[in-house]
Amino acid sequence: MYLVDTSVWIDIFRETESGKNAMKKIAGKDRYACAVTIVEMSKWCHSNNFAAAQILPRVETSCSGILNSSRAGEFTAGKMWFEANKGIKKSGRQVGLIDCIIAATAGENDLTVLTKDKHFQRFTNIKKEII
Repeated sequence: MYLVDTSVWIDIFRETESGKNAMKKIAGKDRYACAVTIVEMSKWCHSNNFAAAQILPRVETSCSGILNSSRAGEFTAGKMWFEANKGIKKSGRQVGLIDCIIAATAGENDLTVLTKDKHFQRFTNIKKEII
């Protein structure tokens, strides 16, 4: 079971080679998106002249469900952000808080994060596949 990260959804909807490979990987499996992924997708659509009104419903129909973060997961995400970015200056490559929420939600629901973002490697307590 997968929690599909925004980076992968974007490739799926752009129909890139990476997106096609991701669809093969998750075909027939339970796959979820985080509610915050909808926020990231909306931002991406508006920034890249993609029709958000058409893309966002496709996320909902392409997955088994949209997961909201829990209060415990949100608390965990804050801790994950602190741990992942410890010693990294603000001008450095910090892990974003939304990715921490996605990681915490995956951990809480025993899902594997499917992502293109290598910084998910900093999360040692979750299952992830970086494609």
